[in-house]
Amino acid sequence: MKRNLPLITSPVLRIMKAVTAGIPLPGPSVTMHVGVTRAFCKTDIGDQGLLEGWSHSEEGHTWNDGRNPTLHVWTRSRPSFPCGLTVEGRPYLSEGCRHQTMTLFGNGYRLGSWWLSDSRPQKLTCIIEPEQWLPRSGGAMLKLTWNLADSRKPFEIEYTQDHRLLGFCFHTMTLNAGEGVEPGQIVSEGEDVLF
Repeated sequence: MKRNLPLITSPVLRIMKAVTAGIPLPGPSVTMHVGVTRAFCKTDIGDQGLLEGWSHSEEGHTWNDGRNPTLHVWTRSRPSFPCGLTVEGRPYLSEGCRHQTMTLFGNGYRLGSWWLSDSRPQKLTCIIEPEQWLPRSGGAMLKLTWNLADSRKPFEIEYTQDHRLLGFCFHTMTLNAGEGVEPGQIVSEGEDVLF
């Protein structure tokens, strides 16, 4: 016997969209705009949106202080096209820590993974698909979680009093239209990337 399942009508869809759009953000977020670069420093992002796993923001950067730093990003509207996310910074490397592995997740989706063995500043890129954004507060939210499995405490491997669990020094973050962005791309300082 065939069962007739109720169809979701367009008025019901409009109500569902209105309800999910009104869900408040789960905490402070960094507001992003396509093409605008935000800096991980006291004068820009500061501690806004940095949920856990971060050191305090410094003059020109922010270090992770844990293996899974998490950041909430919010946009005024859900992008209808793939976006490129570029994070610039440098890995923590030393005599006792020759590489860093970094995996980035956005709302549970794996966005990119990198093996970093060069201490020069790096540009790390990934693609964020439209369906990976969650509707929140009339816009769209992305919970970014970096997995930095090789983070180390400098005092354990060098002569220093630094007890933070370091893996990557975050400098900037840019959300771009996705054209010309290669997922998983790493660019060292001085090389050009076209977006």
